[in-house]
Amino acid sequence: MTVHTNNGTERLRIDSSGNTRITAGIVTTLTVTGNGTVGGTLSVTGETTFATHINLGDSDKAKFGASGDLEIYHDGTNSYIDDTGTGSLNIRGNTGVSLRNYSNSNQFINCYTDGAVELFHNNSKKFETTSSGIDVTGMVQCDQVRTGDDEKIQLGDSQDFRIYHDGSTNIIDGHYHPIELRHQSEVHAKFTDDGSVELYHNNSKKFETTSSGVLASSRIFLGGSTNGGFDYNATADTLEFLTTNGGTHSELTSAGYVLVAMEEKILDTIISVGTMFSVMELDLVVTTVMQPLLTIMKKAFGLQLWSEEVVVLFIGLII
Repeated sequence: MTVHTNNGTERLRIDSSGNTRITAGIVTTLTVTGNGTVGGTLSVTGETTFATHINLGDSDKAKFGASGDLEIYHDGTNSYIDDTGTGSLNIRGNTGVSLRNYSNSNQFINCYTDGAVELFHNNSKKFETTSSGIDVTGMVQCDQVRTGDDEKIQLGDSQDFRIYHDGSTNIIDGHYHPIELRHQSEVHAKFTDDGSVELYHNNSKKFETTSSGVLASSRIFLGGSTNGGFDYNATADTLEFLTTNGGTHSELTSAGYVLVAMEEKILDTIISVGTMFSVMELDLVVTTVMQPLLTIMKKAFGLQLWSEEVVVLFIGLII
């Protein structure tokens, strides 16, 4: 059956199978039961309500806007939401926006109104914005970290360790806690607030500052080698002056005397002298020469070599 206008133009055709085709004109109300095919462009004024789905083929696009600026389609492999216009693509939600997988088992991004933005990896939250900054769970890898003057990198639950630049000075701040320089578990240096500075060698403390000065746990060498320095002999309660390879050359006693160690040359000289003089002659030399000389040296320099009696006894033994 066909319907024509007065001038003979076909407007409607219904075939023997019940298929209806509108060839031209405006339809104010159309109800279709079953399948409908539109060849060309279907223009609708007003709202269109679909009871089920709109099915489009691969790369067939649902276009929105006067120029079709927003497109939604599937190309056979991937799905797309394209904003081809000059403005922005805005995705808005009343209480928030979430991106998730199809089965809703994995979260990607959660955005909350008046709240946080959350980023996930394998459904585990790794990044979250907060009112004071960001909260990161896990490790942060980056090429550079930049802060302005007096802007601090703060570490610890109470931000007890701080690193920053104040505009003129680079500062490492322990904030009331000690600072240790380490290699793994081995301590190199330790700095204590209102306390000591400690230096270590092979994880053993060798030097420490105190309120009254400094403490050294072992010998102090001078000149960049072990050929000269100081050591304390706790047994003898003396300060030893060290020479080549750490050997003792002289000592300062608790009484303030300097004990000069006699080397092989001096011993050889005494032995030579002992073979040249008798006991009476040596005693005369000690009494008239050595004894006054030692007395003068004691008064002038606070030096104590060997006492006169020891020298006489030593020479006597040699003879």
